[in-house]
Amino acid sequence: MLKILCFSLLYILVSLPAAQSIACYQCNNDPDPYCHQRTCYHGLYGCFKTVTYTGGLDPSGAQSEYSQNKVINLKGCQFLPFTGLEGCHESTLFGDIRQVTCFCHHDFCNAANSHRATIYSILTILLLSISFSIYFTVL
Repeated sequence: MLKILCFSLLYILVSLPAAQSIACYQCNNDPDPYCHQRTCYHGLYGCFKTVTYTGGLDPSGAQSEYSQNKVINLKGCQFLPFTGLEGCHESTLFGDIRQVTCFCHHDFCNAANSHRATIYSILTILLLSISFSIYFTVL
């Protein structure tokens, strides 16, 4: 019985895929010409990207017209938040300074902004609206 248990355990361990680390871009500022050539690798970590903007909010709290002035762009590997979910959050620092931090957990996901999420959002809304219109016309 012990032989069967040991053999089963060995078979399971051999058949499991090897754990791979996540590769992330690592740099300290946006104009860095070597940003996409340096990487960091960690097994239990994920990638992050933090961009700090100036002119994000005027004194009344409304969005100002020059909200896209990047000041600092940081990329690298970091332990993901406790939720383990990908996503971004934005915070306001000192009134008109905004900081957007994004976390992700697949290789090189902290590259430049992607429009894929916007396209998927539009397709999802379109499919939901078609589904609801069909559902309510049948009723």
